[in-house]
Amino acid sequence: ELGYALETLNPVTVTEVADASLPKVVVFYDSFGGYYAPHLSEHFERAVYIWTYTIDWQVIENEKPDLVILQFVERQIRQVAPIQ
Repeated sequence: ELGYALETLNPVTVTEVADASLPKVVVFYDSFGGYYAPHLSEHFERAVYIWTYTIDWQVIENEKPDLVILQFVERQIRQVAPIQ
């Protein structure tokens, strides 16, 4: 169970590997994420991929990942850290 409603999020993919010694990751990505996700997933016990240009802090709090990856085109950085 994710602990949050999927209908409130952008497309979400969750993968799991039956190896508790592996770390957990949350990945916020753009359209290129679908290409590397299958290769990245095998290195994590649980990987949550969310197609978005923003950080959803509730997801991070619920998932408690060991690593958070932000992967999106540079022009979208303002979505994460708006210029003052």
